[in-house]
Amino acid sequence: VPRLFSRALVGAASAFVFIAACALATHLGRNERESALAMGLTVGGPGIGTMVTGAAVPFLLQSNTSHWPRVWLLMGAVGALMWAVLMSSG
Repeated sequence: VPRLFSRALVGAASAFVFIAACALATHLGRNERESALAMGLTVGGPGIGTMVTGAAVPFLLQSNTSHWPRVWLLMGAVGALMWAVLMSSG
C-alpha cells in the first residue's frame, strides 16, 4: 500500500508540473509562432523521448541484458547532452 500511495503522489505531482510547464512554454516565445513551438516541444518531447529509448534500449541490450543500468545511464547522458545543446543555442 505505501508503494501505491507514493506512485499516486508522484503521478499527481507530475500532472501539476506538466500543467505548469505548459503554461510557462506559452510565454517563452517572442511571438505566437515561437510560443507554439515551445508548447509543441513541451508536449511532444516526452513522447518522442519515450519512443527513442523504447527502440534504442532493446537494441543496445542485444548482446548482454545484464548491462541495463549502463544503458540507462547512457540514455541519461545523451539526454543531458541534448539539453545542454538546446540551452546553449537559445
